[in-house]
Amino acid sequence: MNPKYEPLFTPFKIGEVEIPNRIVQCSMGGTTLFGWLEPSHFDTEAADFLLKRAKDGVGLVLPGMQVIRDTMGRKWLDSNRQMYRVLKPYMDEYHKTGGKWPSPPGWPLSAETTCSTSWQAPS
Repeated sequence: MNPKYEPLFTPFKIGEVEIPNRIVQCSMGGTTLFGWLEPSHFDTEAADFLLKRAKDGVGLVLPGMQVIRDTMGRKWLDSNRQMYRVLKPYMDEYHKTGGKWPSPPGWPLSAETTCSTSWQAPS
C-alpha cells in the first residue's frame, strides 16, 4: 500500500467512542432501516447493504435519514416496540464487525451503547 494512504486506516475518537479507521460511509437515500408509512416495516435490503459495508471494513456508517415520528399515525418511533425487537438482532450482528453506528442521544442504541450489545428490546 502506498504510505500516503496509511492514515486512513488509523483509529480516531468521537467523544469516548473509538472509530477503528477513517473510512466513513455518508448518509444516502435508500439506507433508511424503517419504512416511512409502514408501522413495523424493517427494510432488510437497506440493512443488508449497510451491514456489508461494515463487514468490508468501513469504520463508521452513517445510515440514511430516519423519521422519528410516523407521518401518518403521528406516533413516535420508540412507541413501536416491534421495531426494536427486529432491530436488536441486526445490531448484534452489526457490532460483531467492529464498525460504529451513531444514533440520537437517549435512544437504546445511542453513543453509550454503540460499543455494547447489552440493550434488551422492551417486552
